[in-house]
Amino acid sequence: MVFSFVSDKMYSKLFKFLMAVIIGIIVSNYLVPVFYKYLPGDHSRTKLILETLKQREKYRPQLLLFGNSTLMCGIDAKRLSEKLDDQLVFNLASAGQSVLESSLYYQHVPDSVHTVVQFMKASHLSVDNFPPLSKEVKVNFYMYGFRPEPVTGEILGKKQVAYFSTPSFMINFDARSVLPTSINIAMRQILRKDINLKKLETELFYPVTHPHKMSRKKYRMRIKQNEPVPPLRCFKTNKKMMAVLKKAARFFGQRRISYVVGILPINPGLQNITEGFKSEASLTLPTLNGENLKFMDFINLLPEEDFVDHTHPYRTGMVKLTNRLANLLKHKDYAVSFK
Repeated sequence: MVFSFVSDKMYSKLFKFLMAVIIGIIVSNYLVPVFYKYLPGDHSRTKLILETLKQREKYRPQLLLFGNSTLMCGIDAKRLSEKLDDQLVFNLASAGQSVLESSLYYQHVPDSVHTVVQFMKASHLSVDNFPPLSKEVKVNFYMYGFRPEPVTGEILGKKQVAYFSTPSFMINFDARSVLPTSINIAMRQILRKDINLKKLETELFYPVTHPHKMSRKKYRMRIKQNEPVPPLRCFKTNKKMMAVLKKAARFFGQRRISYVVGILPINPGLQNITEGFKSEASLTLPTLNGENLKFMDFINLLPEEDFVDHTHPYRTGMVKLTNRLANLLKHKDYAVSFK
């Protein structure tokens, strides 16, 4: 009898504990979307970009720029606008934004736009460098209300967008890292005074996050840490990436929007990106032009002193890149190499 009484008491406590755990999981699962929208994260800029594209009565941009943090630091959209007869230009780049991620925004590009310029790394256009659309990116877009339209599946492939059909409670579970990530972001903002992360959530023109040059010692260390391994020696066009670009160009062509691909500047200090790779890339780009698909080559535009670190242009580099882009857009002279 005593044993039975103890067992019943133990089972009762275990049951209550398990129920508390289950209730905690359910409550936290439903709270994740709330936290996600208000806590800072590596991809919180996605919210700004999506909301901007959807507010078609408030914003009527004519030129949109998509790309990664190199573009964030490399183009001042207000300066570009002044050189293009005051057309409204938005720099919608974000950290780590690949062509695949940019393509998720395409369905929301408003009809006021006449040109989309997609910036990308030369290495991402080369064989064996096809970065997939990560689950983290998909979770991020989902949390900010994105749902793919059929055209997005056509551009990226149905497998890439299948995740958005996952039950919401499972996606909420995948988004559970938002709290530790937000803490990490807050600490980084405190410790890294050279990085302005708050700009990511509001800036549509020049969202530069690395405005100051670092010491020579830190710069050399950053170069060493980001040398490609193995070295990039030969440039060969990635057929999968070209297929995505062609589908995007076709989509925009049907809407009478010009689609241009800009190949970002490469820091000459990166020795593992060889001159052979850069030369082959520059020679290849003009041959890739197609219907409503034009390439701009900025690979060799900037000297090493125009970079803050391994990839982000300093203000002097921004001025050069912005001016060159303005000249090319004015004259529609896209497939040009700069050496």
